[in-house]
Amino acid sequence: MGYRSPLYGRRSGQLKIKPLPFIRSWDFFPKTNIEKMVTINACFGAIPYYLSIYNERIPLIQNLMEIVFNHDGRLYEEMNILLSQELREPDIYKKILYSIAKGDSRPVDISHTVNIQSSDLSKYLNRLMFLGMITKESSLTDLKMTRPLYSIGDNFINFWFSFCEPFKSNLEIGNLEAPLFDFKKNFNTYVGRRFEELVRRELIHHVLPFAPSTIGRYWNKETEIDIVALDERKKNGMFIEVKWSKVDPERELKQLERKVEEFPWKLESKSLLIVAKELKREHHNCIDLAGIMENIK
Repeated sequence: MGYRSPLYGRRSGQLKIKPLPFIRSWDFFPKTNIEKMVTINACFGAIPYYLSIYNERIPLIQNLMEIVFNHDGRLYEEMNILLSQELREPDIYKKILYSIAKGDSRPVDISHTVNIQSSDLSKYLNRLMFLGMITKESSLTDLKMTRPLYSIGDNFINFWFSFCEPFKSNLEIGNLEAPLFDFKKNFNTYVGRRFEELVRRELIHHVLPFAPSTIGRYWNKETEIDIVALDERKKNGMFIEVKWSKVDPERELKQLERKVEEFPWKLESKSLLIVAKELKREHHNCIDLAGIMENIK
């Protein structure tokens, strides 16, 4: 794009290469079940190169130890290389990504952690959004995005700044005790958040009885609903709770019903759905991984 670049002035178009859809990433591991695919996706996303070096014949944790946690691993320097190639101030962007990964989603919190003035932070956030590293969202009813939240959109970047960057000094000397302890303690919660995003972004179309025109999250000071899907006229809505655990259908539906009562828009009809890793018993308003798999087929 620069004046001195060999192709300056000769560009006739551009193509932004995005990650594969979750379903297509399955082509790398056709014998793997959906639960394991969700955990692989939570760590590596759907980037073909990352998937191509994953060894399906060994456990996930062993893959991570060999290619991510190991300072000689093929993805150990991936973040440094990626940020250095794409950004002029990689250290600042690294601090921002680390801040978001540890839970700072509001600009004011990110600004405080990174020690950057709020007025200067927006240019860094906008650049990361342009590169597809982070995403910006607001509550479904906040049409003007007055209170946006930021999250890391790329799963490998999210994984790195959640489980590796905090223990970089340990990893450098090959001491995996602390990072592996943290991984075993928090990985299930981490996968739960990535599963919720996966359902909202892709799997939702395999579980809904209609084609939604609007999909988003809803939250206020007291309540959060994982997914709200509205039809084209925004008259009918389905409210969805996502759980990466084995759940009791009736209990979860009652809790979701109480949350839906606080949704401010008037709708002609409201339906509820629980999407879970596993169900204690079948229920027509609930679907688990096995049910999602059937719908995908």
